[in-house]
Amino acid sequence: ADQAYDLETARSKQDVTEQEMQIRIIERQKQIELEEKEILRREKQYDSEVKKKADADRYAVEQAASANKMKQITEADADKYKIEAMAKAEAERVRMDGLAKAEAQRAQGTTEAEIIRLKGVAEAEAKQKIAEAFEQFGQAAVMDMILKMLPEYAKQVASPLSNIDK
Repeated sequence: ADQAYDLETARSKQDVTEQEMQIRIIERQKQIELEEKEILRREKQYDSEVKKKADADRYAVEQAASANKMKQITEADADKYKIEAMAKAEAERVRMDGLAKAEAQRAQGTTEAEIIRLKGVAEAEAKQKIAEAFEQFGQAAVMDMILKMLPEYAKQVASPLSNIDK
């Protein structure tokens, strides 16, 4: 009976030890499951933090690029306006220079035409006076004029002969 009691006690201890081992296995499995869940939670948290930071960085880069693009577009528009204004001013200056030159040439042409007209009138009046003088003096005036021109005529006729050496 003592042996049966010891045997039963040993079996009970074995069952208790076995059940304790089962409990430890279950506890260990639950602990592993908890650790896996904690790892998954940390991964998700890390992913969300990294993604949020990456999204924030990407948004900041996009905003900076957009602002830079707008700045460049504005500067290009300002340069374009400046160039157009300078071109218009240069064109206006060239046009005004052209108009001034044309006006000056027109005035010069008008002045030259007036001078030529006045010379023509003066020559016509002089020839008329000469003609009147010829009428009054007749043949004597013609002879006087021919005699005055004769030395110059002789000089012009003789000038080619002066170029001959021998």
